[in-house]
Amino acid sequence: MENWMSRRSGWLFTVFCVVIAIVAGMTSATASVGNTRTDPPSTTELAGGNWLGGAGVDVYSNGSAATNDYGRHYTAGVYDGEMWQCVELVNRLYLTRGWIASTWFGNGNQLYANAPAGLDRQPNGSVSYLNPGDVITFDDGGYGHAGVIATVSGGSVQIVNQNTPAVWSSATWSGGTLTMAGWQGYRVQGIVHAPVQRAGSTPPRLGVLTNDGHMLVKEGDLRAGWVDEASGIAAGVLSGNRVGVLNTAGVFSVKEGDLRAGWVDEFSGVTAGYLSGNRLGVLTADGHFLVKEGDLRAGWVDELSGVTAGYLSGNRLGVLTADGHFLVKEGDLRAAWVDEASGITAGVLNGNRVGVLNTAGVFSVKEGDLRAGWVDEASGITAGVLSGNRVGVLNTAGVFSVKEGDLRAGWVDEASGITDGVLNGNRVGVLNTAGTFSVKEGDLRSGWVDELVNVRRGYLPND
Repeated sequence: MENWMSRRSGWLFTVFCVVIAIVAGMTSATASVGNTRTDPPSTTELAGGNWLGGAGVDVYSNGSAATNDYGRHYTAGVYDGEMWQCVELVNRLYLTRGWIASTWFGNGNQLYANAPAGLDRQPNGSVSYLNPGDVITFDDGGYGHAGVIATVSGGSVQIVNQNTPAVWSSATWSGGTLTMAGWQGYRVQGIVHAPVQRAGSTPPRLGVLTNDGHMLVKEGDLRAGWVDEASGIAAGVLSGNRVGVLNTAGVFSVKEGDLRAGWVDEFSGVTAGYLSGNRLGVLTADGHFLVKEGDLRAGWVDELSGVTAGYLSGNRLGVLTADGHFLVKEGDLRAAWVDEASGITAGVLNGNRVGVLNTAGVFSVKEGDLRAGWVDEASGITAGVLSGNRVGVLNTAGVFSVKEGDLRAGWVDEASGITDGVLNGNRVGVLNTAGTFSVKEGDLRSGWVDELVNVRRGYLPND
């Protein structure tokens, strides 16, 4: 599937020069939605009123070849792509619905990295929710592909596509991972979420641990009110609709659903607790890392002993051993460990990215396969954090910096005089030396909202 929309020196260009002998005009020819390649170009394969609850846009045939290009198309005067490539469908839908206001540039496999500000994204393996209208992107080593989630029913997902042999495709969704039916040679990169609140979902949350040991959480707008979750707390963690707290007696408790729901005491004799999706973990006082998945009352799996820190993200979990090795496994809780690096003081997991901070203060990140190569991000670092396509580092001078997109992108200095920085989706949080926790959302250069003073630690969800 060839799909392109590129920008060079302010001008748009196509990757191939294709001689077209047909003038592309909308046609009402009978569609073959299971084999669009047999239909004349510009045939309406699927009417917009027949998907997304009647709020879709028309899906057109690109003719007999994926490389066909019938010229530029516009929605309300905004360029939405070349007729009838896959990225044209995504742009036309999002412009029509008012979800974006300008062109979303890129080939099919570039839309994830190029997602406009305000659109949340989750890498495959860490997809915690799906909504009709979300964009799914693929990489095949070429131009990739992008489609639109049409329906979600439990773990069954239906996808609408343009410039593919069939309009409809399907996937299963389990443990944060989407697996396509068919599509050999294509790898799901992730989901870019439509800016609509999902039914029954949890609004974005943030939390603080106050100097006097109260765990407070709010959800939704950055200026929403706080809910006092618990007192006598040493640490907290957020993920999706779950909240976890570790009290000063070493008991880790978790609640799910409403912020005023009741607590479930998960384990005692604990030094740290972890949450990610439907998994939760604890580090015991004697160095055992235990993980469970599913129900809060499910049984534990003893992952490893001799552990000083544990990590969870989607279908991956990691441990830092007492001798400075950072180990990661993915998939089943009983899968084998991969030794990622030695001489490590801290690690971090998020989606398909892994980060490590070594004893020399160098923060390095890899993405994709667990055996991929490392990219040294920055030196003189005391802490590193990952979320989606963003990387954050706190340096020894107290400056918190963030980059987004490619691992070799440039840094944006977010704030100075900082003791801790956190990331989640399009939000950035910092705790300054005066104990004020501040959060911004959207663009990396947007303004801060001071959330609370007298704060010991600030939290954004581990999603």
